[in-house]
Amino acid sequence: MPHILALDTSTDACSVAVVTESRTVERYTLEPRSHARLGLPMVDEVLTEAGITLSDVDAIAFGRGPGSFTGLRIAAGLAQGLAFSRQLPVVPVSTLEAMASGLLVAKPEVFKAESGNADPSTGERWILSLLDARMNEVYAAWYRVVNGSVELVGEEKVIPPSMLELPSADISTIAVGSGLNYFKEFPIDTQKSIAIQDSDWYPRAASVGKLALSYFAEGRVVTPADAQPVYLRDEVTWKKLPGR
Repeated sequence: MPHILALDTSTDACSVAVVTESRTVERYTLEPRSHARLGLPMVDEVLTEAGITLSDVDAIAFGRGPGSFTGLRIAAGLAQGLAFSRQLPVVPVSTLEAMASGLLVAKPEVFKAESGNADPSTGERWILSLLDARMNEVYAAWYRVVNGSVELVGEEKVIPPSMLELPSADISTIAVGSGLNYFKEFPIDTQKSIAIQDSDWYPRAASVGKLALSYFAEGRVVTPADAQPVYLRDEVTWKKLPGR
């Protein structure tokens, strides 16, 4: 049974988790600008509570972005360092997908047929993951709920909130994340489609780890040297550390 050590520092929240098919041990805190200090101690805590050491871990997963540039660099650096120390594969996971997948697990009641949160014509349920990208833009991705999991529709984007168009007409959406702070700037049709919203929903290591279990089984891993953040903004780059 694989053990995944998962990290996410892409937003104001900082979390670390050990995830298997049957158990999740997580540490989560909302402490902006403290991620570099908190990361390794939280790793030690979850490993101890899970009753394992880094030698028992099969892969390191991290929230690869989009998100805070500094936060993404911290997570990627931690993942690289831990993976290099044990020659482990790394599993990069989208923070926007982790938000959507985590919502599906944490609040299954809002996705039940009787909840009313579905496309009236098809019965489909949609999730819109949003993060504040600063500079009057949002990171955004639409997900369709399919057979108990989330499926990306289109692509992840960084766009002005006024350009957040619906992927399909007349859908009912559950929207989460700090990008909802721009709600009043969304197109009217997008505003009307949002049945439920939660601006305080963050990506978490537990969700990153659960997704990573599937990716690991499918062989969707990279070497530590190739574990890089995804910023979505083309002008932002992060060069590898010397020797990596």
